[in-house]
Amino acid sequence: MKRLAASGYFLIIMAAIGFSLKAVLVKEAYSYGVEPITLMLMRVGIAVPFHLAALLILDGKGAFKVSFRELVFFAVMGIVGIGCAMLFSFYSIELIDASLSTLVVFTYPAMTVILLILFFGERATAPKIVSLGLTFLGLALMVRVDKIDFLTANGQGILFALIAALAFAFYNSLSEKAVRSVSPVRLSAYCVFFFAVFFGVLFGDRSYPAAPEVWGLAALLGIFSGFLPFLCLLYGIKRIGAGKAVIIGSLGPVFTVIWAFLLLGERLDFVQIEGMVVAIFGVIVLRLKDSGMEKGKVE
Repeated sequence: MKRLAASGYFLIIMAAIGFSLKAVLVKEAYSYGVEPITLMLMRVGIAVPFHLAALLILDGKGAFKVSFRELVFFAVMGIVGIGCAMLFSFYSIELIDASLSTLVVFTYPAMTVILLILFFGERATAPKIVSLGLTFLGLALMVRVDKIDFLTANGQGILFALIAALAFAFYNSLSEKAVRSVSPVRLSAYCVFFFAVFFGVLFGDRSYPAAPEVWGLAALLGIFSGFLPFLCLLYGIKRIGAGKAVIIGSLGPVFTVIWAFLLLGERLDFVQIEGMVVAIFGVIVLRLKDSGMEKGKVE
């Protein structure tokens, strides 16, 4: 049992399950009347101390040895990347089904590849082109592009999910380069800290709900669908490599669809399910080559 718990595959699956609960927990919190920005601030406010504690434990005395240039870099990634991704994701979940929002946001690996090709000089290889085509074909099927109207609440929810995916792709495209010289726990802790400070100053002066149920859901979002899955992902990647981790993490949207069906009564039609399968396969195609390349380095 201990060997299973220490397995990189087990850790990545636990991370996928934890992250997959986010949209369902957010949807449930909205039933109590809490606003997206308020819930977001509650979630990140609860998560920040855990991220900072992990930074101190894992990086020790060197946790606060950081240059001004690094601070600016962390601030941009935290505010534009993580912050905007979470903000628009929360607004998206308010307007459309939790399962659909999650599936649209899951196009971020394909968007990451596009940003890397356009701005970071990465080659547009055949597997990447095939992956992008499959991912966006799946997206078109999931959102029922034949019926979409961006002037309606449903269309706006999809648009917000796409913006969230683009913001997270921005974070991933920069972090992919940054983790070569900065530990993932340091990168995450500082980014989350700047995100919390910026949005806290900008939107923090507001009324927060008194209902303990809402704070309980915010705690679940911050700890069990935020901080802990991140640690599982971090150590899972360390054991099996990023390529394999992303392939296994592709189960996340599937878990979300299951939770949304069991807990919220949401249903996808047959065309949307087909789109989900195509998009997930596109992500797997994207990472299969990376996984093979990492085999010699990790195992």
